[in-house]
Amino acid sequence: MPGARQRLGCCGLRQPMHPDTDDESVRRSLEAYLLWLFGFMMFKNGTSNSVDKVLIPYAREIADAPEDAVPLWSWGSGVLAATYRGLCDACGKDESNARFRGCALLLRLWSYERLAVGRPIVDHRGYEARYYGRHDDDGPTMGTLWCELLVGSRAPYGLSSLCTSNETLWYTTASLVYDIYIEPHLSARVMRRFGYARQFPVPRVIDRVTPRDHGLSRLGQPCSGTWVTKVQPYVEAWDNAHRDVVHPVAPHTDWWYETFLTWYRPRTRCHVTYADTQLVPHESSSTDAYARHRDEALAGAISQCLISC
Repeated sequence: MPGARQRLGCCGLRQPMHPDTDDESVRRSLEAYLLWLFGFMMFKNGTSNSVDKVLIPYAREIADAPEDAVPLWSWGSGVLAATYRGLCDACGKDESNARFRGCALLLRLWSYERLAVGRPIVDHRGYEARYYGRHDDDGPTMGTLWCELLVGSRAPYGLSSLCTSNETLWYTTASLVYDIYIEPHLSARVMRRFGYARQFPVPRVIDRVTPRDHGLSRLGQPCSGTWVTKVQPYVEAWDNAHRDVVHPVAPHTDWWYETFLTWYRPRTRCHVTYADTQLVPHESSSTDAYARHRDEALAGAISQCLISC
């Protein structure tokens, strides 16, 4: 049943395989490993012992395929869609048992690159030559443009070619689809990460995916073919995903970025709490108390929002 889950148990993943293991056992072990990878790493569903049943056919097809004919799917876009939906759901919950769904590892790596709080100390020593295989795709996959400086020190022999395969999809305007989750992919907002100017103004999220389609859920709904007709237009858009892309307008420059900020600042709230534009160095003393003005400013802003609502 779509949306249901299959218990994994331990799946025997910790048992080493004998060199004389028959091919069928190898395929079933690979299938078990893929289900663990899907359920515990890529598409977490809030449980600790199961995987969504919609993923079982994918694991089985990969495990049963010949080595030179493994089916290819856009796993990156699927993981991103599931993570976006997990963030949307988590932001609207206040229960004590609320759980995050999606790829927690992806969110963690994103935070490491942008937030100093909780960031681990990274070993900058390069990978040894024994970690590289005979083919271009047999190498480290620890990141690409997102951590460019680190790649130079950790991977002196280069990265796996898989890291940049289908890189045109980074710029696609096609919406991300995973199961019945539909999430807009606004690549124009992150062009600066690729060395290009940040484009503005950009289409609104609601112009890419309607609120009704974005809110699709199986909760309380019967199993039927209606989901196919609702999701199908977004899936078919991926036939042209390589052509429907955001084209860079110019290289990134400080002048262009300041121009973007001039446009953006009047349209957003620049500071969540009070921020003094005239910072004065403060010398600490034993009589200092907790600075409450920031909390008071935040409480005042929240009160205004509640009144306006």
